[in-house]
Amino acid sequence: MKWLAKKVEEGSPALLDCPASLATRACLLAKEHGIDIAGTLFLLHGEPYTPGKAQVLRSVGATARVYYSMVGASPGQPCGNPAELDEVHLAANSLALIQREKVTTSGAIVPGLVVTAVRPTNASRFALNLETGDYADVSHRDCGCFLEELGFGTHLSGIRSYEKLTSEGITFMGSRLYQLVEEVLPTAFGGGPGDYQLVEEEQGGLPRVSIVVSPRVGAVDEPAVVATVLKNIKLTHPLGGELMTEQWRQADTLRVERQEPYETHTQKVPPLHVVRSQGS
Repeated sequence: MKWLAKKVEEGSPALLDCPASLATRACLLAKEHGIDIAGTLFLLHGEPYTPGKAQVLRSVGATARVYYSMVGASPGQPCGNPAELDEVHLAANSLALIQREKVTTSGAIVPGLVVTAVRPTNASRFALNLETGDYADVSHRDCGCFLEELGFGTHLSGIRSYEKLTSEGITFMGSRLYQLVEEVLPTAFGGGPGDYQLVEEEQGGLPRVSIVVSPRVGAVDEPAVVATVLKNIKLTHPLGGELMTEQWRQADTLRVERQEPYETHTQKVPPLHVVRSQGS
């Protein structure tokens, strides 16, 4: 924070590459302590850049651009003149893109992204009809930015996941969510499949993840539920679990909610439910 303020004082506001939640927290701290970071440009990744986050950045005079990345590839580069908050140019020189209908955790049908590497030497892993786990709006327009001039005319925006929990720049895959809510938590605290669920939402521009526990389960030790979830995440993510749990612990991201889990339109209880903020 002090470094950002120093760059503003020197007349050259900084460019900072970080997850969207970290940028939001930095701006909230700057606003709380009266620190001037106006003009700072954040280059964001790792999670959705939503209207709530954008409002926090604007409140301190900061701006942001977004890029879209995944392990082994960078499908989208920031648009210089975005019409949407998270608009990126498809890296069509290295990836081909198609869309397939997929079902979100809430039961909605969305246009999932499927990519194939057309220049496999540029990627650490070869991708052939790889489902990214995300969906987006795909459009073609003349935005007038540098990438458009180079011939990158395909734009992605509204990028969201249909199977992953993404919070504080950390990703938790859907397959591991099933094990957590259908096996680990019922074994430790009672109940069974359908009694537990993770719910991701945004409050004041910051992500929150609720561990929803059905009242049918009876009394539970809520701190122990949170500790169990964090331990499971750490154990099932050998390459990043410790970082993930520490970030969630420091940010106080997890909490327990006693209510019935959300159901899909077919009355199924998905392991993850995402509460969309207005305009996101």
